[in-house]
Amino acid sequence: MAKKKHSVEWMLERVNEYLNGEGSYDSIAKANGIGYATLVRWVAAYRFRGIEAFSESGGNNSYSSTFKVSCVEAVLSGILSVEECTAKYGISNDSV
Repeated sequence: MAKKKHSVEWMLERVNEYLNGEGSYDSIAKANGIGYATLVRWVAAYRFRGIEAFSESGGNNSYSSTFKVSCVEAVLSGILSVEECTAKYGISNDSV
């Protein structure tokens, strides 16, 4: 299992910079040496799950077939985007 590169506090500061209008995704990401998509994911996760989005332990999760189908249906029906689905349910990556 990989160790988190950034502390919860540091990630939350970057999220709050964006949410408080202190910069765009691009400018905050560049200024802090993180990827644009990473910051977008952090903000989305925070919006859905709050601080808990950053305090979850890493590692591989397994998902039931029923859960996977419900996520796909939510995306296909337009209820959630792929990014919103991963953020809401704590799925590590859009490709999962």
